Amino acid sequence: YRVVKLPPLNYAYDFAKMWRRYGLLHSLQTARHEILLGHSAQEEPSRQSLLELVKRLNLRKYREVCIVTSTFSFDKRLHQRAMSLTTSLAARGIAVIYVAWRWSKHDVLIPVGQEVHANVFEIPVDTFLQHHDCLEALEQEHRTFIAEFPYPGFLEAGLALKEHGFSTLYEIVDNWEEFQRANQAPWYIQEAEEAIVNNFDIITTVSNPLREKFSASRTDMELVPNGYEPDVLGRKNASIARPFAGNSVVNIGYFGHLTESWFDWELVFAILDLAAKDQLRLKFHIIGYGETRRIRSQIRAHPLEIEFYGRVLTNELHTYVAGWDLGIVPFKK
Repeated sequence: YRVVKLPPLNYAYDFAKMWRRYGLLHSLQTARHEILLGHSAQEEPSRQSLLELVKRLNLRKYREVCIVTSTFSFDKRLHQRAMSLTTSLAARGIAVIYVAWRWSKHDVLIPVGQEVHANVFEIPVDTFLQHHDCLEALEQEHRTFIAEFPYPGFLEAGLALKEHGFSTLYEIVDNWEEFQRANQAPWYIQEAEEAIVNNFDIITTVSNPLREKFSASRTDMELVPNGYEPDVLGRKNASIARPFAGNSVVNIGYFGHLTESWFDWELVFAILDLAAKDQLRLKFHIIGYGETRRIRSQIRAHPLEIEFYGRVLTNELHTYVAGWDLGIVPFKK
């Protein structure tokens, strides 16, 4: 990790990551654009915008500020853990600097410091990583950096902020090696996550298996499981499950992440093959994201047996689930 952070190897490393994800043509075009534009021309406005955000937060006399990292741009309808944490903090009058992930500076346009929700100010992850020293000028009584995923750059940023009086917190929300194996987190470095666990002030985990995974490093980790908001799911939808009505087609549903690392796609396809042999009509209703191109191709080969919806907002899930005869969680482990 330290080697690839040093010029010029970091440029080759960034280019290789972009090539792997977007292809050679897009990567060459992006590299050409950055060379013509010049790195300093891009970085200076971002730094200035971040400094202006710091001034705004200081002028608004917030007593507390939290920096929260997320794998998504802010959208309170998604109800991801980082999103729910952010809106909960903001509702308490805490200023939240919401650090949104993007794979490339040209991937998603995120105005630096825009107030996307009351007390929530969004900045792109690359701006944070390059200019986190600007945040040292924040004057709030309580300042906290919260990492929701173990990107290696957050270790360096967190330690730097810690030296300037910030509290640091890391939430272990997933087994990131599995995402790396499925090419969902090619940036993951095990040693970097272990260093974050060892060096941040507070560590929380969402489950006992994740706490046990790092038990050799820390014994003071707090268990903070995922929760839910009844009003979001809809209190009146608590009993929408229905008994099988004996229809000619059995509707089977799932919603969640679809990485091949733990979602057993082969089981789904094997069930369909067995059902075809027994002349049993099944239809899978799949809601989620993270599927590979190979899986999408296989889904298209079953247009009558698999309905794929992609991402669905949390407060709309009940409209899909109401039509299921059976729910399934086809995980490998």
